[in-house]
Amino acid sequence: SRLFMGAGERLLAYDLSGPARLWEDHAPGGFLGWGRHADFVWMAAELEFAVWALDGTKLWSTFVDPPWDSHFSDGLVTLSAYDRKRTLRMTDGQAT
Repeated sequence: SRLFMGAGERLLAYDLSGPARLWEDHAPGGFLGWGRHADFVWMAAELEFAVWALDGTKLWSTFVDPPWDSHFSDGLVTLSAYDRKRTLRMTDGQAT
């Protein structure tokens, strides 16, 4: 019952059972898209990658250098930009 929205640099989350707005956030450089991997919602922006729990709680975010790409596997995300790759845990953003 959560709705995640993004447009321009504005991010919003709503509790649809309320209904009520949960939070408003900012996507540096512009919002690109939302996705889901296992029990996590992720957000891609031009300059940021961020992860939320399904209840709408923001877990972490990190700067990304465009152009960048992401790959998901077993609770991990690999962020690639040019020749640099970082593999981070979805739970807390810590490097593996």
